[in-house]
Amino acid sequence: MSRRPALQAVLLALLLVLPHLLFLAVDQRPPNDHDTWYTKGVADSWTNAQLAPDAVGKVKAVAEHFLFEGWHPQLAQTLMLAAMVLLGPSLLVFRGINLLFWALLVGSTYAVGRQLRSHRLGLVAMTLVAWMPGMLAYARKWEPMFHGSAFSAFAWALALRCLAPDAARLRWPWLALGCALGARFYTHPTGLPDLGLTLALTPLFAFVLARRRGEALGPLLRRAAMLGGTTLALGAWYLGLLPVVAQEPSYKLEYYLGWRASYVGGGEGDLLQRQVQGLRKLSNALWHWHWHPVMALALGFPGLLAAGRQIARVPVTGAGLLGAIFLLQLPLVQITFANGAVTPDWLHLMPLAIILAAFGLSALVDVGGRLGQGGRALLVVSLGYAALSAVGPQVVSLAGPDPLLDSRAYR
Repeated sequence: MSRRPALQAVLLALLLVLPHLLFLAVDQRPPNDHDTWYTKGVADSWTNAQLAPDAVGKVKAVAEHFLFEGWHPQLAQTLMLAAMVLLGPSLLVFRGINLLFWALLVGSTYAVGRQLRSHRLGLVAMTLVAWMPGMLAYARKWEPMFHGSAFSAFAWALALRCLAPDAARLRWPWLALGCALGARFYTHPTGLPDLGLTLALTPLFAFVLARRRGEALGPLLRRAAMLGGTTLALGAWYLGLLPVVAQEPSYKLEYYLGWRASYVGGGEGDLLQRQVQGLRKLSNALWHWHWHPVMALALGFPGLLAAGRQIARVPVTGAGLLGAIFLLQLPLVQITFANGAVTPDWLHLMPLAIILAAFGLSALVDVGGRLGQGGRALLVVSLGYAALSAVGPQVVSLAGPDPLLDSRAYR
């Protein structure tokens, strides 16, 4: 990237952080309506760290929290615990640690858009995702699905890099992708389908593209083995693949699957009625991309249709990889929604849908690498609306109910 586009990306990122900081500054509600479910153990572990006589004892308390605490994986919570041990407990630390994940989400979204089409698409995609009120809301909450969304976006960016013509000669994209997917294990279990599809489809698409270019598959096979080995090595603790260890994590995948088996069947009520309820949840999830149906109707659905048309013409591309990862999860979304799952369980699909929609629309409005008059108007309207919807809920919530959480705000 040349100096000017890099400077544009940095300046825009600084602008995008303002709504997030505004949320942290003015919002006085609890960080999460069920934050004790995800963070209560942090308080206990912090107490253990404070009682430790030396630095080694404090490190041990943090490590034990990561390895054994809670019913959900503890990566984000462990980072918060480490920050509290170093900086002391405060609301700023409690909420501010999420800024790291927000930055990872936004930066990765830019990288995905730039690799899919152009620097401009990267800037547009990162703006739409960064100013999405749903993401701002979950960034201020303590919601592991948000942390998982950041790692998913990071993995998609690395997966696209693994499809580049020179990727078979390089180790770092495959190793980095394996590390990202390995870390994804320790955010929230609902991200496992996304993790598995990224892990399986990235080498498959890379093989097809290498054959198309007439390249030898040997180096690519070694890189794919590195990817799989790194991912499984980092996820071995969560997957219960370390039988030599006497104590297991309480959040091991086997326990979660037994606990949430009802998500894939056996829900209460009539089967047809549950499917209708699931479709309603799915439509609501798409409807609230930007806190209002305007974005879904004007940009979301048309953009996804346009992206599908582009992918259908040339399926094995970076956009085709992301489209496959998105589409193959939708049946699981419907099944789980019909059996009790909630919208945040699939939060990681919202940035991916916005990226694909922006990609589809960019193919319609780009004229010889430049935006036509209609394209410029669409860009201004969409980004302006995104900025308004990012700040609006925060301002409204100062004098009344939070429009992101309470339907009374619309009455």
